[in-house]
Amino acid sequence: MHYVVFGVGRQGAAAIFDLLDKCGATRVTAIDVDPHVRERIAEVLGDRTGQVELHALDPRRPEHQDEIVERIRGCACAISALPYALNPIATTLCHRAGAVLADLGGNPDVIAEQVRLCDGSTLIMPDCGLSPGLNNIMTVYLRRRFDVIAAKAYCGGIPATRERRNPLDYKLLFSPWGLISEYSGRCAVLRDGCVEHVEALTGHEELDGDREAFYTSNNSPLTFEYLRSIGLRNYEYKTVRWRGHLERILLLKQVGFFRGDEDLDAALALGLSKQDWLRFDRQRDVDEVVLRVEGWTEDRRATAVGITVRGTPMFSAMELTTSWGVTIPAAWVAFGATQSRAALPKGCRPPEQVVDPAWALAELERRCRVVREE
Repeated sequence: MHYVVFGVGRQGAAAIFDLLDKCGATRVTAIDVDPHVRERIAEVLGDRTGQVELHALDPRRPEHQDEIVERIRGCACAISALPYALNPIATTLCHRAGAVLADLGGNPDVIAEQVRLCDGSTLIMPDCGLSPGLNNIMTVYLRRRFDVIAAKAYCGGIPATRERRNPLDYKLLFSPWGLISEYSGRCAVLRDGCVEHVEALTGHEELDGDREAFYTSNNSPLTFEYLRSIGLRNYEYKTVRWRGHLERILLLKQVGFFRGDEDLDAALALGLSKQDWLRFDRQRDVDEVVLRVEGWTEDRRATAVGITVRGTPMFSAMELTTSWGVTIPAAWVAFGATQSRAALPKGCRPPEQVVDPAWALAELERRCRVVREE
């Protein structure tokens, strides 16, 4: 089974590991211009490093694009672990090659561009990953399995234990720009069958275990339209943090950050990236990812499904869970749909519209403990 991975950073390396370990990969073509990724691949894979063909090709450079198309032509599925702004380029290249693409998501503008680029001749799956991604697959699972009409998703990656010397009780597990994007703008929610919008960083809720949750921008409009079409009446998503984090973030918002001012946010991103106490060091730090989706039926019967994963010295919990959110849909494309005699759709569709949710949860259980409250 041949897979392709664009970008071998934190998420790309974890995805390559899982493709070889759990997804039947016999060969992985990796595309990345950073020469140092070879060391990370060798560290992660050991004696399986030879199953990865690393090519120093830049999808942004026109002189490289024809070769990239040939490298991915005929693969079982391609995965984009590139910065989200480059996903339209990956979409175009996979479209030219007739290959299916699963990517780690972007923002509504990026996905709208992918929809425009996709003419329906192949399958493009945006918004794979942890959240969006696994959270929406779990939501569809609860809808189909228990006929829930309302659901709430809670998800977050945080330090496994509180660090009093860390004023935000947080570690940067991905780009600071991703965090700024989540904390800015408006967030879609589904209320009484209608898509509405609320401000990011509102909807504060105290959780057990000294944690809290609040609205952040997450899902694309494609997700809400689909959830509504399958009968869900109410749905919302909240990010989980250690209690007190939101109060400090709101102080930053009061002075002008997270309000769409590009210059201010660029200064914030630079400042955050320079703070050692915010930098995640896999040799020093342990993170934890919690994902829980709760659902309620018409007669108020409650059900839930979720995972809690701790990081290891090799992979952070965020790297692991995010990679599973893209490799499981890739494996569905590669062999799961055939096993289940399911026809793959065409067009630009998030994974919850493509992957059988019960099959996906069974695959998730091969990787971690899945808690089901049924």
